[in-house]
Amino acid sequence: MPETDWSTWQARLTSELATLEEGEVLVFDHQVPPELQRWSEPRRGLFRSKPAQPLVSGLMAQFTGQGQELLLGILEDATLVDGHTETPPEDDQRIRDLGWQGPGDPAHYEPYAPNYTITDWPRSSAQELARVTLEALQLQGAVPSWQWTLTRR
Repeated sequence: MPETDWSTWQARLTSELATLEEGEVLVFDHQVPPELQRWSEPRRGLFRSKPAQPLVSGLMAQFTGQGQELLLGILEDATLVDGHTETPPEDDQRIRDLGWQGPGDPAHYEPYAPNYTITDWPRSSAQELARVTLEALQLQGAVPSWQWTLTRR
């Protein structure tokens, strides 16, 4: 049964982040609802025709344990279009105000990658990291009723 608010996900995400070991990866993602899926343009040519293909368009967050007390987070789907993210400027700024580094920021983990990152987050503040992650996902359009999953690798 899908969740109707973020509180359960925040508790689960906090618990997983607090126990993430060095080198372990935690992925928080969902199945993309059909109405939100993006499709490629069909390719046509003299000798071939290729139908439109579904493109990955889901929002997700990934965290990696770094050292004794640090976590690295990556918030996907800040897709670059002509050098700018698809996220509206006001939402982009709100995500950055939460502590996420965006594309082009000098402190960004991968300055030219089309995503948001957060580095050197203390494991002892896992609850706060869960909160800013969920708030950032909401700003990008995520809703709790999607089929979210937490996967640890």
